[in-house]
Order: sequence, then structure tokens, then C-alpha cells
Amino acid sequence: GVITIRPVSRTPTKTPTKTPTKTPTPGVITIRPVTRTPTPGVITIRPVTRTPTPGVITIRPVTRTPTPGVITIRPVTRTPTPTGQSIPGCSCTTWQNQTCGGGSCTNTQMYQTRACTPDKCLAETRCVTNASCPPVVTVPPTRTPTRIPTPTTTPVAKVVTLHSVIINNNKVTVSYYKNFSVCALLKNMNNVILHSTNYYCASGEQTITKDRSLFDSRLQIGIRVKLCHGQNNSICSDPVTVTSGVVPTNTPRPPTNTPQVPTSTPGGPTETPSPTSPDQLTPTPTGTACSRGELGNLDCSADSCIDTADFELFRQAFGQDVANITVPPGQHTPDLVVDSGNLIDTADYEILRSNFGSCQ
Repeated sequence: GVITIRPVSRTPTKTPTKTPTKTPTPGVITIRPVTRTPTPGVITIRPVTRTPTPGVITIRPVTRTPTPGVITIRPVTRTPTPTGQSIPGCSCTTWQNQTCGGGSCTNTQMYQTRACTPDKCLAETRCVTNASCPPVVTVPPTRTPTRIPTPTTTPVAKVVTLHSVIINNNKVTVSYYKNFSVCALLKNMNNVILHSTNYYCASGEQTITKDRSLFDSRLQIGIRVKLCHGQNNSICSDPVTVTSGVVPTNTPRPPTNTPQVPTSTPGGPTETPSPTSPDQLTPTPTGTACSRGELGNLDCSADSCIDTADFELFRQAFGQDVANITVPPGQHTPDLVVDSGNLIDTADYEILRSNFGSCQ
């Protein structure tokens, strides 16, 4: 029942010992590390603290914390080689010419190469101006000439004209004209060839005489014959009558204009008279008068046309003397120009030619 009161014993408080303040040394920067209380269970790695050298300011590189998942590539810094100086340990051969305009060079530059060891330690190609490289010449574009179309020429028609066939003194004289190189053949009206050897091969105006024994026996005076292309029987002359007599020295060619057949002739027939025999022309009787006989109507046809029948009569008399010509009744003399020569010549032929193809 007694309460005892004891005094509380107090632990005396220690007075903290003060760390004496150091007086800093003039000109020296003192860096003290920060003292951290370690965390239980964590290992802390602290950088090594170096004691700075008095009077020296030390600059340390900044350490960057890398970003997770990012790879940072920093360029490598190389110290450049001064211009005009070679890299130690690099040797190259002399420059060698290759070709003008080679590589990336222009046409006026020479492409040169060399080999270096180590490989490509210095430039191994270059372009230099060289006198052997020709200058660039600008060539104007060539214009393609406009082709002039070749005019189309119409082929010349093959023509053969038989002027006369004359048998005289066992000689056969054939006068003709043709414009092709193939030999022509003398045939009768039944297309029978009257000779076995080619005689009529020359082109142009020709007069060829051969022995009668070289021809077929059917070649007789008075028959009608023609001269045909040796390879094309559709190209033949007009038929002529084989005659006897003197061979003319200059046989005229028939006029080129075509005779006109009148559609209406007063006092006469409207058709051109045709021969009554295939081997001989029969003159048309005209009574006492021969209309336009002096102009070339030698057969005195009623239509007064000057045509191939008149030309044939004239051709037979051409080159002969008037005294040797017998003009049958119903015909006009071929001596159309009366002169001192008394020959059937070119003067007479000119009258016939100028009126050929005309009618009254």
C-alpha cells in the first residue's frame, strides 16, 4: 500500500563535436564527394573519385545514358591527309593512257589509270586534256532526200510491118520493119512457115534477099503472106501479095494515121470496098471519072477514100519508070506529080501520104 517514487535516470546528452572548418587554399577548386546512405539490398556502383591536381582544371566527357532499344551509330573521325602529301605506306604506278572519252571523261580528255598499293589508297583514275584526243565536231543532221517516184513508162508495143515480098530471077526479096529482137517468120494465110531457117531477125527497116530454093514450094507469085513474131503468133503484119518485078530501092513505110471510113458519102456506098479474092485486090470500076485520083485514090473507089488499098497499089509501083507501068482500067496512075524524071518516087508518095485516111 506504499507507493515508492524513484527519480528518472537521464542519459546525459553528448555535445556534438564540431568538425573544424578548413580554410580553402587560394587558386584550388576542391570537389568533395557527396556521401549517400546506402539502400539495403542495393549494390551501388560509384565512379572512382580522383583527387584533382592543384592548379589544373580537368574536363571529363559527358556520359550519356543510352535509350533502351535504340542503337546509336557515331561517325568515325579520321584525320585528313594534307593535300599534296602521300599517305605513308601507299605507292602507285605511273599513269597510263587508256582511251579518249573513256570512263567519265569527255571526248577531248584522255582516260588514265594506275594501280596503287594498298588498293585505292590514292586515286587510280583521272581525266586529263590530251592533244591526241580530237576536238568535238558538231555534224548537222543528214536530211533524208525525198525520193522522186520513178515515172511509170508504158511498154512499147511490138510492131511488125511487111512492105513487100518480090520473087524475081529465082530470088526472094522481103522488105519489112519490126521493133523487137526476136526473129520474124514469113507465113501464108494458113499460118504455114515458108522457110526453115531464120532470115528476118534484124530490127528496123530491112530488105533481105535469099535464093528461092531456100523457101517452101508454096511461096508463089500472087499468094497472100504475112510476117509474124517468132514467139507470139498474135503479133503479125498485115498481109501482102507476093509480086514479081523490080525491087524498089527505097520502099516507103505506110502512113501512121488510120484511114477513116465515112459514115455517109453522097452518091456512093457507106462501106469500104473489100477485095473479092484473098490473094488479089480487085479495083472498083468507077466509069469514066476517078474521083480524087490525083490525090491518091488509085483504086478509084466510089467513096473516094484514100486508104490501105491505094497504098498497096502505090507500093507495087514505087521506084519504077512511068513507061514500064501498065495502069489497069478503073485505076488512077500512081504518077501523081508529073515531072521530067517520069519515076514513081517520093514526090508522088508525099501526095498520097498527105491525103491518106481522108474521104470526099
